[in-house]
Amino acid sequence: MGAEGLLYGKRDQGFRIDGVVKAGLFANDINNHVWGYDPGVSGSIRWDRTKTSFIGEVGLNANYAFTKNIAMTLGYEFLYLNKVAVPVNELSTQSEIFNGARLGLNFVF
Repeated sequence: MGAEGLLYGKRDQGFRIDGVVKAGLFANDINNHVWGYDPGVSGSIRWDRTKTSFIGEVGLNANYAFTKNIAMTLGYEFLYLNKVAVPVNELSTQSEIFNGARLGLNFVF
């Protein structure tokens, strides 16, 4: 579920601010099968796990429209993932945060 919208200004004229808010739940089906040999120990390990994971995203953009079809944008986005499996920590889950600024030129036709 989410929403994207114009917070200030007009979409095709001058300065405007827009934003995005999204959230979701999903079933994170984690499967792992490890086979190997160590001196004195050999065989395989298999495990399956399903966890309910959460994802949330928030973003804010400042835009300037040079023409009806060309605009420059400067924005920031924050993305949060909860209970995701990562290769480094194979037997458990953890939270991850991704965020950063962006600068771009948009061409709309």
